[in-house]
Amino acid sequence: MAGNRMNKKIIGYLVCLTVFVCACHKSPTDDLLQGTWIEQEGKGSKLVFDGDLFYFFNDTDIDTSTYALDEKHSVMWIAPLDSSSGGESFQLEWHKRKKILVVMGLFPSALGNPSKSFYKKQ
Repeated sequence: MAGNRMNKKIIGYLVCLTVFVCACHKSPTDDLLQGTWIEQEGKGSKLVFDGDLFYFFNDTDIDTSTYALDEKHSVMWIAPLDSSSGGESFQLEWHKRKKILVVMGLFPSALGNPSKSFYKKQ
C-alpha cells in the first residue's frame, strides 16, 4: 500500500515538472517580437522587427524582408523585399522565464542539424 502511494507521488511530481518546463517554452507573438534583438552567442547578429518588416543585421550585411508569424506552429516566414524568389521559414521558440528568443536554422550548420541562435531583446 505504501509503495503504491509513493509511486503516485512520484508520478504527480513528474507531471508537475513537465507542466512547469512546458510553460517556460512558448511560441512568440507578433507583439513580443516587435523591437530589436541582439544575439547572445556567436556572430553578434541583430534582428529588428518593425511592423511587418524584418531586418537582419549580420557582419556588414543588412537584409530587409517582410515576415509573417504562425504562432500555432512557432514558424516565421520571411520574404526578401529585393528578390522575386520565394521566402524561407524558421522555427522559433520563446523561453518565457529567461526571456530568450531562439531561432533555428538562421545560420548554416556543418552537421546538417539546424543551428540555434539565441537573442535577447534590447
